[in-house]
Amino acid sequence: RDSVTGMPKAVNVENAGATLEYEANANSPLQLTCDSSWAQASYAKGKISIDVAENNSGHLRSCYVKYSNGLVKDSVYVVQYNLEENILGKYILQGIDPTNPTNGKYPTLTFNSELVKNGSKIELKVDAFGGLTIPVTFEPSYPYIKIDAGSWIGKYYDSYLALFLVNENGYFTHSNSYYLEGLVGYSAKYSKKDDRLEG
Repeated sequence: RDSVTGMPKAVNVENAGATLEYEANANSPLQLTCDSSWAQASYAKGKISIDVAENNSGHLRSCYVKYSNGLVKDSVYVVQYNLEENILGKYILQGIDPTNPTNGKYPTLTFNSELVKNGSKIELKVDAFGGLTIPVTFEPSYPYIKIDAGSWIGKYYDSYLALFLVNENGYFTHSNSYYLEGLVGYSAKYSKKDDRLEG
């Protein structure tokens, strides 16, 4: 019976590079493809090996390694980065102003922000209303950042501020069952749109 054991859906590798190995049991040759030049996949002696080169690009990078054999067909998402070097740092937080539509369109708002590590916590410091601190959840495998509604994010004059999000009915809510979630990726085109961004 053909099978691949221990193969994750996603894996992160430090910038130094690595060789990843997974057990595979195949009665016929495994087909392996990779959509990058910095990761190479091979199959020999019952093991799938993924060789990831050292990352000198200066930014996070990612690729897919796809494998198939008969009825077995799947992929693993490989992302390579270092948290301090490639994730933490300056960002632009962008949104819309729902209180001030013009001709049915909402104006775009942008705020300088910085993703920082505070002990074991990750926080998004936002340059707005005298300074806001949004607690975030960082999931390292893909990686993605998650922001929960209801989080206490700062103080404006004598009032404490909580983060509200819009629910499926279009109403603001502070229920922590609502959240924003987004993958961290890299694209060179963004630095051409705004010189404050590296991509």
